[in-house]
Amino acid sequence: MRFLLSALAWAILGLTVDIGAASAQQSDRVYKIGWLSLARPGWVYPPIETWPGAIGGFWDALRDKGFVVGKNLVVDLRHGNGDMARLAQEAESLVASNVDLIVTRGGAATAAAMQATKHIPIVFLEVGDPVGRGMVASLAKPGGNVTGIAVQVTGPKMYQLIRDIAPKVRRVGRLNYGPARANSLTQDRAQEYQATQDAINKTAAAAVGLEGIYFPVNSRDEIEPKLAEFAKGGDAALIIVSDITISLWSEYILATALQHRLVTACNDIGWARAGCAISYADDNYARLRRGAVMVDKVLKGTKPADIPVEQPTVFKLLVNARTMKALDLTVPPMLLTLADEVIE
Repeated sequence: MRFLLSALAWAILGLTVDIGAASAQQSDRVYKIGWLSLARPGWVYPPIETWPGAIGGFWDALRDKGFVVGKNLVVDLRHGNGDMARLAQEAESLVASNVDLIVTRGGAATAAAMQATKHIPIVFLEVGDPVGRGMVASLAKPGGNVTGIAVQVTGPKMYQLIRDIAPKVRRVGRLNYGPARANSLTQDRAQEYQATQDAINKTAAAAVGLEGIYFPVNSRDEIEPKLAEFAKGGDAALIIVSDITISLWSEYILATALQHRLVTACNDIGWARAGCAISYADDNYARLRRGAVMVDKVLKGTKPADIPVEQPTVFKLLVNARTMKALDLTVPPMLLTLADEVIE
């Protein structure tokens, strides 16, 4: 009996030592993740540990989870410099470098990463309608090697806001960069996806008594003549769907829209500060923190297929009072109460 107890004690001790050694070995591991985005021409990401503002949410959450760059974490920052071909090359390069995981920003980067690998986990931080794009099987059960956060590109809220601030508006154009949708989809799904999105937006507009119009632009040169034509009649507004290409033209688009007295609503907080009459979008900082939590789960062994795709829960409303005044519009008192920020 004494021998059996002794043997059992030694067995338990041995198991404890093994677990402790395994834990120590795991804590000593250095993880390597790739960061992939289309990014704007000339843009170079600063070192992750210096990321400020909204983008810093990703770094802050990783740090809270115990990841320290230079100690147990290496981040390989890549971008396409605004070029789709280069983006594909960078994705392939990340795969060849044997990263443990690829983090993507936007549909184009996610599509490039998915094309480059079916095995390395991918966590996307902002993709509109990943199910419709064929990137995941469903939000609850994404399947494959991909999961992340699905963002709302536009929705009923945007049309309602236009109705609230500009009661005379009857037509609303949904302005986005035409080729961007096709570039982040397989070609056989691109037309089907755009038709679906067009129908969804027309339905959302009609629900508040507005006419929804698909308004793609394929180059900067198209913007002025298209906006000038669209503005005829004086009853029009634009919902601007921001992406990396459109953002390059933000000041020009907003100035041209104001010149033609078009009311603007944007799905990016930064656009309100640049002159968009009203912006309604999810909180970047909160979203990137949630993305980092997903990265932590994957690095600790959970398969992307078993991590449901999340949707933002924290949104912000910004009103640009200067632009509203220039358009002879009055900000409704209730909207002023609800706004997270009013730009005077």
